[in-house]
Amino acid sequence: MAKDTASTIDLYSADLPVEKDTTFTTTVKATQETQVNAVLTFDDNSTETIKGDKKAGEDWTTITYDLSKFEGKDIRKIAYELTTKENADSYKLYFGNITMTAEKEKTAEVSKVTADDVEFDEDGLYAGVRLSWESSQPASYYEVYRVNQDKSLSLLGVSNTECFYINTLPRTDETNKSEFMVVPVTNTMEKGKSASTTIEWPDNSLPKAGAKASQTLVGPGSSITFESGCSQNTENITWKLPGSSQESAEGDSVTATYDKEGIYDVTVTAKNESGEDTKTLTGCIVVSSDLAKDCELALLSQGKAAEATAFTNENEAPQFAVDGDITKKWCATGTPPHDLTIDLGKEMTVSQIALSHAEAGGEGADMNTKAYTISVSADGTEYTPVVTVTKNTAGETLDTFAPVNARYVKLSVVKPTQGSDSAARIYEVQVYGSETPVL
Repeated sequence: MAKDTASTIDLYSADLPVEKDTTFTTTVKATQETQVNAVLTFDDNSTETIKGDKKAGEDWTTITYDLSKFEGKDIRKIAYELTTKENADSYKLYFGNITMTAEKEKTAEVSKVTADDVEFDEDGLYAGVRLSWESSQPASYYEVYRVNQDKSLSLLGVSNTECFYINTLPRTDETNKSEFMVVPVTNTMEKGKSASTTIEWPDNSLPKAGAKASQTLVGPGSSITFESGCSQNTENITWKLPGSSQESAEGDSVTATYDKEGIYDVTVTAKNESGEDTKTLTGCIVVSSDLAKDCELALLSQGKAAEATAFTNENEAPQFAVDGDITKKWCATGTPPHDLTIDLGKEMTVSQIALSHAEAGGEGADMNTKAYTISVSADGTEYTPVVTVTKNTAGETLDTFAPVNARYVKLSVVKPTQGSDSAARIYEVQVYGSETPVL
């Protein structure tokens, strides 16, 4: 920008009638003090430069232009003339809003905000909330806020209808309550009277214990790493690992060696200042002399018969989940759950299952399976659940469990994706264990 030298920017073609009550405002900010004049071309081909009532600066400024003497004309083009009082080698002007309106829109009044449905995750740390409300008249849109503990507001989203869904709302304070405020807004961004509602969170002050083993079926002399699966509010973790090199241990992760053949329990205790929770995984570890020290388990499922409750077409059929090819998948649509059942051909000892979800096959992470269960059966009729996952986000998962003899393994995709898509996408299911039953 050159000092006191006007620069003109053409922005829009238009067909806007100027009426008696038409108002024209522009909200801008600039890196230098700037005179921002409107340059309007009318339907009679005349062009008028209209001086703004304020100068633009580093803060957002709303400038008003007087259109009263142009009543009856139609605006065909909108441009702006910019002038600075100083030279500027690097100059920026930001347009925040341009408004022309002939009649002031009435603001609405929101009432009766209701939490129609609330669902919490198992740790009480996240919630899904469905809100609805009434409005004295339709608003251009509604802003939905969370009222924080310090009374500040966090915008959750905008709705153009009288309802709104909040997905995975995080718990952010210690009050066991969350307040939501709905604000009606006009086309000219004037806010009407708001209304609020409150939900109650479950008391999650007590921790929840949980654990995961790197492997549950091993040979004598093998080492196993145990990882905490305790809730996020856990402050201290202790372990009891009878039959191992570490009968007792502390920490998020512990590695122990099992020298003698046998079946062993694992107990984990989660503690914080509010109390403690203990979980015992009965028969979690099986040490068998039929297996070598630190050996890799056999892949039992590849190439075996598979069937499903549904699949999209022959190119995404159940057998592609057990073919060893990560570029092919089993895909099922419709209302979940979607079941995939693998027949191992005979009874074997099963102890862990690896799954390749959508991301592993090159699709988006939002398509990864969020919730699923794994069940096993000896006869294909009576199934026993061995794995339940409710909040997975990963593209590849490995679930270990207490070894069990089974011929059939069933994967039930309960929530197929991270969002609302109901299609299951499983690129590979790998069942591991021992071909010869060791139990």
